[in-house]
Amino acid sequence: MNKQVKLIEARTYDRTGYKTSNTRYTVVDNQSLAEDIAEDLALDCLKELNYQIRSNVYADDFTNEEYTEADMHRRYIGDEDFPELKYITIADKDVPEFFRVVVEITTSTLIKQRDDYFSLRGYDDWARLNLKNVQERIQMNENIKNMVEELKEKYPDDYGHFEGLTIDAIDRKDCDYTDDKFNEKILRELKICYKGKIIVLEKYYNDDWEIRDKHFLKTKEFREIVEILSIVMKHLSKIEFI
Repeated sequence: MNKQVKLIEARTYDRTGYKTSNTRYTVVDNQSLAEDIAEDLALDCLKELNYQIRSNVYADDFTNEEYTEADMHRRYIGDEDFPELKYITIADKDVPEFFRVVVEITTSTLIKQRDDYFSLRGYDDWARLNLKNVQERIQMNENIKNMVEELKEKYPDDYGHFEGLTIDAIDRKDCDYTDDKFNEKILRELKICYKGKIIVLEKYYNDDWEIRDKHFLKTKEFREIVEILSIVMKHLSKIEFI
């Protein structure tokens, strides 16, 4: 008799309705574990939404209010005595008709390993391990996130604006730091744009960096950029590069 496979899928969308990420996990014959994973995925997506808001990803006229667990809405199926979680959704604060996050539990017919899915053997053990991995992914790029937070705190009026201060970190797979696939441990380069002037830090072997500027710098600008570089390198020095 074939076992029932539960597929937990988390999808995130931007403010235009474009799907920005799609994460899938699977478990066998364990609705309770599937619901635990769904809850963790929803919280993970909520934290990513808030990180985008704090990083000023959306420079528009929308309300940049952070999301809380109160914004997570759950929908159940089945009878009142044995309800089963079906969806967890987070709607956009400005346009409630648009979902920013949808986490869905469905029955999968998958029976063999393929792409992001896994074979029936070991589903439960793998899923339990990934409950921990969800939290580890949040911390995976902690140094870049801490760097951004410190720069925002030190330059509150400038950070997030092209004529002020922006940061763009890119890894060797061409993912920038706003991408959920970004990995700071394989950082390739980091661009600092300060008041229209661009400084590029490119990673070579070991602890070797090349620093390039694409514009002429005035004395005052150079002093300010050195202060910014000091903060940047403090956090980069904590990364265990591979």
